[in-house]
Amino acid sequence: PLDDLPSFPDLLEVVMEVTFAEIDRQNGRFAEGQRRLEEALGRPTSAKGQSTLRIALADLHLAWAKNLENRYAYQDAITHYQAAFAIDRLDRRSTAGVDLGYIALEDRAQHQYAQALTFFEQALVIARAGGDRDIEGINLAYLGEVYLAQGQYAQALTFFEQALIIVGK
Repeated sequence: PLDDLPSFPDLLEVVMEVTFAEIDRQNGRFAEGQRRLEEALGRPTSAKGQSTLRIALADLHLAWAKNLENRYAYQDAITHYQAAFAIDRLDRRSTAGVDLGYIALEDRAQHQYAQALTFFEQALVIARAGGDRDIEGINLAYLGEVYLAQGQYAQALTFFEQALIIVGK
């Protein structure tokens, strides 16, 4: 309905805040972008405006996490992947599974295999629920890699075979 549409001033403010936060992100000023978006979320705006701001904040956390990952700050990266997941599980369910995959990759890099398996399994459930066969195949392959790293070859082979079936479509 038309009642769900934001007013022009509301829309303009949301677009400006998201744009400025994106500029902050591009310049590596992640904390400033986060502050900007969180302040904007504290101001009254439409439901659609709030959702747009939250999604922009999730994207900022993802970019921040990848930046930290590139600097081998894995634990800090996980914190930002988790922040993105907390938003995406409500606003972008399909992206939430990808966020979990990123967390699992960080755990795998740190040889925290039990945690990695848990997050890859959760990501797999979300991919299957959303019908995203590509992400399903990726998560199956990563599950295979984690089992392989632990020397559990039969389990690894099972997941690799499932991934190949999907990739081979």
